[in-house]
Amino acid sequence: MDISAREKNIWLELLITIGISVYYFFKTYQLNGWSEVASVEMGLVVRNVIFIAIVATVILYTLFSRQPEEDEDERDKLIKAKGNVCAYYCLTLCCVFLVGHIFINEISMLPSRLPEVDGAFLAHLLLIALMLTEVVKSSTQLVAYRKH
Repeated sequence: MDISAREKNIWLELLITIGISVYYFFKTYQLNGWSEVASVEMGLVVRNVIFIAIVATVILYTLFSRQPEEDEDERDKLIKAKGNVCAYYCLTLCCVFLVGHIFINEISMLPSRLPEVDGAFLAHLLLIALMLTEVVKSSTQLVAYRKH
């Protein structure tokens, strides 16, 4: 399978995003179930995530992205735009669900089966939405490169 330098970069970006996100959300959920964001342990997790992301990026790009990236042509710009559009719709949909969830919890007179959303939990849900948006963008671009 012959892939361009731009596709390699998107693959690396996708793998780093998924790996770092899984590590971060797993570690933070183990700490306190996303109930607080201001603690020493949380700061250590964030520090580790930043360090691992930098090291992984440097190592993976050094190993797999040795050819120089070509100039963007019209096809590349179109594929990037498709990825951005899909990411925009994904982020919009996630935000609508989050706001809808909060709205239903606030106006409901009946006991709700939905979990209570506090500030720390909401912050983590927004981070999940941003991570999911980035995954959708990269995946859309990779599918578009394979189609064209």
